[in-house]
Amino acid sequence: MVNLRGQVVGINSAILSPSGTFAGYGFAIPMDLAARVMEDLIEFGRVRRAWLGVQISEIQQEDKEFYNLPQVAGVLIQEVTDGGPAARAGLRKGDVLYSVDGTVVFRPNGLQNLIAQKRPREDVTVQIYRDGSPREFTLRLGEAPLAPVEQAERRPDAPAAEAKLGIGIRELTPGLAQQLGFAEAGGVVISQVTPLGPAGRRGVAQGEKLLEINNETVNTPDDVRRILRGVQDGTVVSLLLGRPDGSSRIVTVRVTG
Repeated sequence: MVNLRGQVVGINSAILSPSGTFAGYGFAIPMDLAARVMEDLIEFGRVRRAWLGVQISEIQQEDKEFYNLPQVAGVLIQEVTDGGPAARAGLRKGDVLYSVDGTVVFRPNGLQNLIAQKRPREDVTVQIYRDGSPREFTLRLGEAPLAPVEQAERRPDAPAAEAKLGIGIRELTPGLAQQLGFAEAGGVVISQVTPLGPAGRRGVAQGEKLLEINNETVNTPDDVRRILRGVQDGTVVSLLLGRPDGSSRIVTVRVTG
């Protein structure tokens, strides 16, 4: 996505088009956020996320009056993570986080975007409203504690089949089920997703359970490999994916060789 000066301002990621053409709503990743990801990959080989350590909700008109805010802006802190950057700086549940480094926050995703553009261990100044009065705190951001799922234990013949979807898989053991939040062990969990692979482009996520492929039940990693070995390159397959909360969703993916 470019502006009238030919400058790149975003990377298109999706389009919502009722007609199936280019007419509709487009979605893009802002260029400053994409640049941060690029810099992390070059310097560290992975993406590092800055972390504030709060759970937040949107501000409404009633909140503006109750907290004596200048306008309907900011986010209400619902929870503060023990030992996190916000807790160490003195932020509390019930504070309204109004701005970050002078930039007013209007929505929860606005705060998330501002923090995403920062680096772990970077100092930021936040303005909050507490008991109807503004206050300022300087805090040092942490690094988001992203706990990756264990890497797949692959057999020699596994990559040829699983690479068609760009995923890694493993048996959902009792220990892994507890780690991911599943009520019961058994079945197959997606342990790795290639970011730009077929499944990754369709939003398949690490830690989801693979329940079915083309309406065939998946109970073991061998089931996955058997089904995928019979699928020709370029074919679209249907995946039934399960989540720890018991919900499921269907995703279609075009396989590659």
